[in-house]
Amino acid sequence: MADILRTTHATIARLDEVTIRIEFDADCTIDVKDLEENLDAYRALMGDRKFYLLTVFNEGITHTLEVRKQWLRKKRSEFKLGEAFVISSLAHRLIADFIMRVTPPKHPLRYFSSEKSALAWLKSLRKRDKSA
Repeated sequence: MADILRTTHATIARLDEVTIRIEFDADCTIDVKDLEENLDAYRALMGDRKFYLLTVFNEGITHTLEVRKQWLRKKRSEFKLGEAFVISSLAHRLIADFIMRVTPPKHPLRYFSSEKSALAWLKSLRKRDKSA
């Protein structure tokens, strides 16, 4: 089994036994079909195990309203132990802040401007979860 998979608009990699990294291509539009394709890739890499997710958004990414609704559904969060988004765009940050205030996720989730900070936070969640 490969530790890196390619979908239509993203590269998905298993970083370790409990962490996946997804990086979306720059200048793409994400739709529901893409979400389903990514979910299939997660399952191919991790099986039915829950995991931590590092999501990297590059510049120029857009997504449909239906995608935003899908991200809020239980099906999209039940497999996540925690999620860190790396966002560099001000527009994406504003949307993310709004969504977090209106419909907070059921799993730990934070937004970062650097991948290094995001990974450090996910690592801290893992330590916390191990000690619980």
